Amino acid sequence: MPLPETTEVVNPARRALEQQIRRERAKLQRLQAQFGAHGLPDQPTPAQLEQFAQAGGQLKDSIQAQSAVVDGFKEKRATTPRKVQLKELPPADRLRQLCPESKHFIDTVKLIAYRAESALAGEVREHLSGTTMRARCYGESL
Repeated sequence: MPLPETTEVVNPARRALEQQIRRERAKLQRLQAQFGAHGLPDQPTPAQLEQFAQAGGQLKDSIQAQSAVVDGFKEKRATTPRKVQLKELPPADRLRQLCPESKHFIDTVKLIAYRAESALAGEVREHLSGTTMRARCYGESL
């Protein structure tokens, strides 16, 4: 059963951009952690100093490049609307409403699961209540 075309939904393109931003930000944080952990031995040789400077420069360049990537995705996200109407989505991405029979079935399964959970909690509560619970918590003898 199709939903009305004027229904607003979260824009899948924006969701994909946010996911990409999180992924690229994680890469940036890993590079920054590497840069922070980058250190010299107590008494470095000139070769070690040169290698340290070169590796530090490469890490800085990588951090700057990764920051630019993150900023580029943020700019794209700023121009992408948060929500769109269903009619603006391609047919493959359009959501469909559950038919009433499916919705009733799913709601019934949820209700049964909730009742089973409540009954189980009641049974456990009976066995762990009163003096038994205090004895277990405080090491008292019965």
